[in-house]
Amino acid sequence: MTAPDRRTARLLERVLITGAGGQLGVALREAFPAATALTRSDWDVTMPAPSGLLPSLVLHAAAWTDVDGAEAAEDAADAANVVGTRNVAGLGAPLVAYSSDYVFDGTKREPYVESDETGPVSAYGRSKLAAEREISEGWTVRTSWLFGATGHNFVRTMLSLGETRDEVQVVDDQVGCPTYVGHLATATGELLGRSGGIWHLAAQGECSWAEFAEAIFEERGLGCRVERIRTAELQRPATRPAYSVLRSERPDAPLLPHWREGLRECLSRIGNAT
Repeated sequence: MTAPDRRTARLLERVLITGAGGQLGVALREAFPAATALTRSDWDVTMPAPSGLLPSLVLHAAAWTDVDGAEAAEDAADAANVVGTRNVAGLGAPLVAYSSDYVFDGTKREPYVESDETGPVSAYGRSKLAAEREISEGWTVRTSWLFGATGHNFVRTMLSLGETRDEVQVVDDQVGCPTYVGHLATATGELLGRSGGIWHLAAQGECSWAEFAEAIFEERGLGCRVERIRTAELQRPATRPAYSVLRSERPDAPLLPHWREGLRECLSRIGNAT
């Protein structure tokens, strides 16, 4: 591993992780083992920061992630995502803040890059875009369809269902790039040597949720079948982008592995647990 340059070394002197109990936070803790890791019980970011925090860098993983729940509780989503980011930025340290593919409307039929016009179609997406505007120094990382060995995510849900059912219904008209949190955490470390601003960091490849579910069952050796359905059949409260694949137009962007490789690594980490 290449030694960090002087600027990056200074950033790494006192790293603070927010949302350290979530799936991304856990992955960041592994990638930055010397960091001070704060869970929500340590600091609910909707409130002012605890006294005595003097970080050289903040990895801001605390967020409201309930997409459907945000439709009925937009103020709460804004408090977590917008006010929370404002409070974290108020520490005065450079910030890596994680945003979402849901800041786009999904009408584009080729990958979204950093310069593309945003247009969220859900309360969650609006809160993440507003949070981006709270960042004045550091890196805004837009990523997609996160999953990991811990926490609540699609992979763990499908494993649970696949071991108890013969068939599950999964939408086939939403396409994105499932991104393993361990790979995103590693890419975050690489990003610190680049300039600030908006970056798209997501796994290589793309698939629908149904294709992702089929891959999970295949890799796990489960016989559960996937019935492909349309999003409209679910009647979910929040509108999702139909196509939200992210790619970077920056020539020096860290390159994440393919989502299938991330899935295999995640399943290996999960082992026999569900």
